[in-house]
Amino acid sequence: MKYALIFPGQGAQYVGMGKSFLQADPIAADLFAQANDVLGYDLKKIILEGPEETLVQTQNTQPAIWIVSAIAYRLLSKELSGSSLRPALVAGHSLGEYSALYASGAVDFQSALKLVKYRGQFLNDCCQENPGRMAAIVGLDRTELKEMCDSTTNALDFSAMVNFNSPGQIVVAGTQNGVDQLLALAQKKPGVRAIALNVAGAFHSKLMSQAAIKMEEVLKSMPFQRAQTPIVANCDARPTSEPDAIKEKLVRQIDHPVFWEDSIQRMIQEGVELFIEVGPGRVLSGLVRRIDKTKKIVSFDDMETLHKVINELNLTLY
Repeated sequence: MKYALIFPGQGAQYVGMGKSFLQADPIAADLFAQANDVLGYDLKKIILEGPEETLVQTQNTQPAIWIVSAIAYRLLSKELSGSSLRPALVAGHSLGEYSALYASGAVDFQSALKLVKYRGQFLNDCCQENPGRMAAIVGLDRTELKEMCDSTTNALDFSAMVNFNSPGQIVVAGTQNGVDQLLALAQKKPGVRAIALNVAGAFHSKLMSQAAIKMEEVLKSMPFQRAQTPIVANCDARPTSEPDAIKEKLVRQIDHPVFWEDSIQRMIQEGVELFIEVGPGRVLSGLVRRIDKTKKIVSFDDMETLHKVINELNLTLY
């Protein structure tokens, strides 16, 4: 039976995440120390102690989630060392794609963290220069929501579908006025929930195009290896292993939609029966259940739940 690792994106963070790992294994302490050296400031303190308003800043949130996810992956790998249990595929939601990148073997810890640091900086710059917002729309299909987005788009404003998370759950992004107009339209639809999201900007939309351009330059100079485990990319939901293709898709991901529902469906088509969410929170577990209730999903973000996942792997895959 095949299994896949999936990694969470922005929004999964919480103060104190990773503490259990740090207390239990010196690998966590070493990786936290490496992270502080790469970043040039004490992000470990922000992760473990907060305050929350500092942790949720994009330039802190993104490396914080990545670090905890990377540590979780390393500890899972340690537990599985010597066994034949290997993931068939890896994927991550938005920022989580960089955790999947590390888990794939395409880049090492410090290189991946440097990419995340740059990405957070570039996105934060775009949010300041091109203000925008996002909203979650629940209860509309892609065709109907696209028509509504088109109706709010003109020479000055726009809204666009940017996260296809699960059936009937789509996130839109755009200019502030464009998304406000879309929210007003969606809230008039019976049975539809339209929720403004508390995020810094219009991620995965054309307002992030300058971040994509800057990220492309950074990626050109970063050495990649062929992925040992294929990455199912956000931008096209296709397994990818070759370095140049991975880099190109990481650039596209910044200002193009995240096809998460499609990615999970693709992994199921590839024979995946078990999904393991690696890192803080349970957001992706909920999405997988809405996409396909017949597939098993487990998650962990501390040592207790890690051991439960190991037991599940042994029971399910042996």
